[in-house]
Amino acid sequence: MDQIEGTSNASTLTLEPEDDLISTMPENVITHILDRVPILYAIRTSALSRQWRFKWTMLSQLEFDEDFNLYLLRKGIEKDFGAIVTQILFHHIGDITKFSVTLSINVAAEYINDWVMLLSRNRIKDLSFRNSGRLCKFPTHLFACLELEHLELKQCSVSPAPSTFHGFPNLLSLRLDSVVFESCTYEILFSRCSLLEMLALSSRNIDDVKVLEIAKLQNLRVLRLRLLNLDYRAIITSFDVLQRMSLLSKLHELNLDLLNCRVFVKEKERFKTLLPCLKALLLNDMDFSCANLLSLVYALIYASRNARTLKITVGPVVINDEAEDANDIDEVDDVGDAYDMADTDRHKMGPLQLREVTIDHVTCSENEVLLLKSLLSSSPYLKKMKIVALTSRLRGEIIKLFKKLLNHRASPLVEVRIFYKREVVILGGGT
Repeated sequence: MDQIEGTSNASTLTLEPEDDLISTMPENVITHILDRVPILYAIRTSALSRQWRFKWTMLSQLEFDEDFNLYLLRKGIEKDFGAIVTQILFHHIGDITKFSVTLSINVAAEYINDWVMLLSRNRIKDLSFRNSGRLCKFPTHLFACLELEHLELKQCSVSPAPSTFHGFPNLLSLRLDSVVFESCTYEILFSRCSLLEMLALSSRNIDDVKVLEIAKLQNLRVLRLRLLNLDYRAIITSFDVLQRMSLLSKLHELNLDLLNCRVFVKEKERFKTLLPCLKALLLNDMDFSCANLLSLVYALIYASRNARTLKITVGPVVINDEAEDANDIDEVDDVGDAYDMADTDRHKMGPLQLREVTIDHVTCSENEVLLLKSLLSSSPYLKKMKIVALTSRLRGEIIKLFKKLLNHRASPLVEVRIFYKREVVILGGGT
C-alpha cells in the first residue's frame, strides 16, 4: 500500500508517560476519539510511537470522502484509490460499523467486490457508496450484510439477490440514486425491510413505484421521491395524487421532486387534511407557469396544514442577469395563466400551522406572488420566511413586493429574510 504522508515504520516522536494521558485511556475510548477525526489524520497517529502504530486499525468507522480523494489527487496517486482502500480494510482489526466511500474516479469491480465481502464479515451497520463515475456493479455480498441499519447507494447496478435473501431486518434508512437492480424491483427490496423509517428514491430510471407498497411500511416517517415515479401510469389528475398521499398518513416529512410533472384538474379541489402527522413539506423543481401543477401544490399544502416547515424550490428559469432595468421584470411575469387562490375556498379550511417557509430561486412571477400572499395571510404562527432571489437584479422588486405583502400577514411576528448572493435584507419581525 502506498504510504500515507505522516506515517513511518519507526517511532519518530517520544512521548513521556506522564504527559501521554491519551495513551493511558481504554482502547475503546481511543477508538471512539479516532472515529471522529478524518481517516487521514487517524492513520497518521501511527507515527506517534510504537504504542500508537496500529491504533488506527481498530477504527469502527471508515469514511473515504472528498478530502480523501483530494489528498490522493494532490499526491498523484488517485488511480490507486481502490488498492489503498482495500489494503486499509485488510489491515483492519475488529468490527466496522460504518463504511462510506465517495468515488470521483472509476474503480475496478474486483476492488468493490473485496470491500463488500470484507464488510459483510464485519457486522457493518451503516454503508454509503456514492459514485459519480460510470455505472459500477455492486456484488451479491451486499445481501449478506444483514445487520445494516443505513444503506445509501448511488450510480451502480446491484447483482441478483440470492433466493435465501428475505430482506434487511434492521434497516432504518434506504437511499437509492440511479441504482439498477438486475433481478428485482425497488418494491421487492424495501417491502422486505419492515423497520424502515426513511426512504429516498431519486433515480430517473425508476418506471413505477407503487404507493400501496410504500404504505405497507408501518414505521416509515420520511419519504423522498420524484412524483413522476409514483404510480406514474395511474396518476392523471391532482385528485389521483392526493388520493395516494392519503395512504401515507403517518409521514413526518415528504420531499417531492416535481420536475416535468404534468397533472390535470377536473374540478375545484376540496381540501382535506390527508397528512395530519406531516411536519415538513419540501417541493423541488416547481414550475409556476403550470396552473394545474400550482393547483396541486396548494392542495398538498392544505392536505398537510399541520406542517411546521415548507420549502419550495422554483424550477429552472433562464434570466439574463446582466439586465439592470427593474422594469424588465415583466419579461419574467409572462409565465402563463395565474392561479387564483380564491378558487380554493381556503378560509373554510382553517389556518396553517407553518412556522418557517423557504422559497428558493424566486423570480417574482404572478403565480409566485399569489402563493406568497396566500401563505402570509393563512399562517398566523409563521415566524420566518426565507426568500432566495434567482438573480440580484430582482433585489428592488422583491423588497418593494414584500413591503406590500406584509400588510396581509396573519402573523405579526413573521420576519422575512431576502437573500441576494452575499447580501441579506430583513423585513418585518416583531419590532
